This record gives sequence, structure tokens and C-alpha cells, in this order.
Amino acid sequence: VREVPGEFAAVLDARLRHAFVLCCSRTPNAAELAALRAYVERQAAGFVREPVSAAALASRQLMQAGLNEAQAAALTAAARVLFNTDNFITRE
Repeated sequence: VREVPGEFAAVLDARLRHAFVLCCSRTPNAAELAALRAYVERQAAGFVREPVSAAALASRQLMQAGLNEAQAAALTAAARVLFNTDNFITRE
């Protein structure tokens, strides 16, 4: 996710597609991408209101790439969602 440079909102879809491909070995369809994007946006808004929680979850590497704590925590949460999908756990 970290390899995609730039502003958070401007490259969010590219970051999410990249993470999805790494986890599921395929590109997300439009509905999957929209659901993941909505999740990240909700999480980022929540982490803005809960900075202590954001700091606990935020990835240092994402913050070094220019994201704030809320954004980094939201992407970390999204990665955890992808790690817990059936497609990631069981590949056939």
C-alpha cells in the first residue's frame, strides 16, 4: 500500500486496488472497491475523533509516506479486513 505516492484521497483507490491484489491475487470489482473505500473513509473519520486509537494503530511506514495518523490507521484497519477474508485465508 505504501508504494503509491501522493495525497490520501487522490490515490486511495490505487492504494486499495494494490492491497486487494496483494491479498486476493486479483483486482477488486467495482462493488468490492466501493465497499473498501467507504470502510476506509468511515474509519478515517472515526480515527480523527479518536486520536489515541489512531496513534495505537497507525503504521509508521504509512506516516513516513505522508499520511496523518487517522489515514494510516484507517488503511491499517482495511489491511486487517483484507487479511481476514476467505480469499486471503484459503486460496484454491
